[in-house]
Amino acid sequence: MTIQGIVPDSTNSALTERVPAVAAVATPVPSTSVPAPPPPAIAPMTAAQVAAIQAQDAERVRNAAQQLDAFMKRSARDLEFRVDDSTHQIVVLVHDTQTGEVIRQIPSEEVLRIASRLAKEAAPSHVVLDALA
Repeated sequence: MTIQGIVPDSTNSALTERVPAVAAVATPVPSTSVPAPPPPAIAPMTAAQVAAIQAQDAERVRNAAQQLDAFMKRSARDLEFRVDDSTHQIVVLVHDTQTGEVIRQIPSEEVLRIASRLAKEAAPSHVVLDALA
């Protein structure tokens, strides 16, 4: 695309007052580039190649889990995952490993209460909409 300058017609004073002296207008320019070649064909993988990739992925996951476990032990923190009964959301609790005290909860109790209230308030409208459907 190129940008061309346009000067308004000075014979039309009303147009000259409303349009700036130079305006940028985009006009399409025909493409002279050569189309890209098609991508090379991808050869199907053999069962041995798939197994090798799966083994590498499994090893990476094991290494990552070991690193996370070592980090959590060094930080004296423990994670607990549970599902909240009223909202059915996943909740993560961070515990101090020495005292067992909950250091942090994600989402917080306040957010869970709000979500529960919103779900209860929305429930009657869903019942009406379901009945109308």
